[in-house]
Amino acid sequence: MHRKSNWMLSGLVLLALLLAGCVPHPATVSEGGTPMTLKSACLQATQKAVDLEIQRYQAWLQNSKDPAKVQTYKQRLVALQAEREKYGKMGPADYTLPESITIEGWFDHPCQTGSIINFAKLTRSGPFYHVIGIVGGDYSTFKPDVHYQMTLSLVYPRTYPFPSEYVCITAFQQK
Repeated sequence: MHRKSNWMLSGLVLLALLLAGCVPHPATVSEGGTPMTLKSACLQATQKAVDLEIQRYQAWLQNSKDPAKVQTYKQRLVALQAEREKYGKMGPADYTLPESITIEGWFDHPCQTGSIINFAKLTRSGPFYHVIGIVGGDYSTFKPDVHYQMTLSLVYPRTYPFPSEYVCITAFQQK
């Protein structure tokens, strides 16, 4: 009986330490003050953004009849493949967090990969912010037509004639 009570007491002490925040959760252990979950989410978003850009260029290449554009698309695909390899080999500890901005934004439709964030200064000429990741990964958190204060990490530029970025939503709060 004595052993059982020691195990229970140890379990309660560990639980109390976890609840008190004395022992950090392994997923949020920080390196240099930056939570690894943030770096992991942004790195994964960057990898997805590069993959989407590769898919876009491959489609343009298949549909192009213009030799000059074909050459340009092929060159860009080579560069994107190198980016894919670079980020594919990279771990969160080696990833440098990109520029972040804070906006009040909303979605017209349920949020998903590629959704464009609406905000007061959005014009037909951009800038366009395409969601490619969310810390925690739960896109269903965002409801259509509900305004949120959002912090966006600009993880990768999106090829478009107007300013356009793939973003990872790193923090948000409903307004």
